[in-house]
Amino acid sequence: MLKFFIFFYLILISTVNFAENSEEIRFKKHKKIFFITGLGKDNSPAWWGDSKHNQVKFQISFKYRTLGDIYFGFTQLSVWDIWDVPRSSPFEESNYNPEIFYVFDIDKTHSITTGFEHISNGQSKESGNSRSINRPYIIFQSKWFSFFEQKIKLWFYFDDIIDALDLIDDSLLENKDISKYLGYGEIWFNFFLSENFNIEIMLRKGASTKLKKGAIQIGIDFRVPIHFLLKYEINPTFYIEWFAGYGETLLQYNHGEIQYRFGGMLSF
Repeated sequence: MLKFFIFFYLILISTVNFAENSEEIRFKKHKKIFFITGLGKDNSPAWWGDSKHNQVKFQISFKYRTLGDIYFGFTQLSVWDIWDVPRSSPFEESNYNPEIFYVFDIDKTHSITTGFEHISNGQSKESGNSRSINRPYIIFQSKWFSFFEQKIKLWFYFDDIIDALDLIDDSLLENKDISKYLGYGEIWFNFFLSENFNIEIMLRKGASTKLKKGAIQIGIDFRVPIHFLLKYEINPTFYIEWFAGYGETLLQYNHGEIQYRFGGMLSF
């Protein structure tokens, strides 16, 4: 399925019109695009596990508008042990997230998005590290005043239906217990405190009855005008992120961790 999505994605990209005089730019940024790194040794509480605090995390994400308000999106999130030079700076994991979705604008401040996404780390089952999710979702997004935005995303897993109907052998299902850690939804709060300073908070609770099975993420992005760059229309955006919980990446979805990183974000 992942190969199909990537193939379809490449076909769409090949049709993009990058001409300056085009009436509409169909190819746009989708989710955040950033490159951040942590520094320091592990100091997570024992009950969170053995997180690596010096890993680099980066994300690229684009969407393409096809027909009407139907979009195709692709996001890649990678965790990179770039500072682990003795081991040749290996990538710990990359998650690939193609999706197709429809956006319905209720009015200028409220919208509903519904779609289907596949998330996979691209590993083979033989490796023992294969992780994947196939899920339809719906997003309710609202903007309040000029400084606050709220987004609620709900989903369910196709594997839950397959398991409930006993359509295939349980041994063929990957990460069967992932809902215990990622749950069935998450909520985002965005505070636009100024033109150059934003705070984003994500809350997610796993389906497990244990309170710690979930995640909290806080991101802060800000621009610091650098005068000699402004004449070139370059205004760098800095990004700080703190994550605590489960499911930062698929490979370690059942491994609790605390991460704090900083770096840059691409804004356009």
